[in-house]
Amino acid sequence: MNDSIICHYSLPAARSIQQESTWNWANNPAVFELFEKTLLVVGVGAISSRTAQVGQALGMRVIGVRRNPQRSDPSMEQILVQIS
Repeated sequence: MNDSIICHYSLPAARSIQQESTWNWANNPAVFELFEKTLLVVGVGAISSRTAQVGQALGMRVIGVRRNPQRSDPSMEQILVQIS
């Protein structure tokens, strides 16, 4: 699903740049670097843990939010506990 969201926003921008023959990605707001950005992951299930691992591999700062303070995930730099 994430791939389809990325393609939805990135492909029109890529087509436009290709047609204009400018190849200047820096001036396109739809394209940006993920390196050193912050990723907030809600929950610490299997999908969230994998998302956190991918974020780390891309050089992102990963923060997890969860309800249960007992379970942690080593792929998240910081776990914020939500008490409701």
